[in-house]
Amino acid sequence: MKIEMVARRMDGVVSATRLELTRGLDGLGAIAYTAPMLGLLGTAVGLIENFRPIVGERSLIVRGIAFGMLDALFPMGLGLIVAIPALWGHRYLCGRAWDLETEMRNVAAELVNWLGR
Repeated sequence: MKIEMVARRMDGVVSATRLELTRGLDGLGAIAYTAPMLGLLGTAVGLIENFRPIVGERSLIVRGIAFGMLDALFPMGLGLIVAIPALWGHRYLCGRAWDLETEMRNVAAELVNWLGR
């Protein structure tokens, strides 16, 4: 009976620790997954703004378009600069939390087995 109580208590501690380790990771994941989309939105808006004035023109000035394209691509690059490290960090921290939880569960099982002898 006491071994079952120890096992339940250890399971509760492992679950609480898992919650503590993963706190905030959902927000980091959301940043990682939405940053490229926000950058792409900025790029689309920039391209629309760049091409809007030249729609009715007969001649295109390549230099002006090139600078406009550069301005339009900047938000996408910025979104990727934010998203890539955030995604790597999110995946790394989720993996570490999983590894620690597995290790804690293994130690708890060993302790319960040792107490049961």
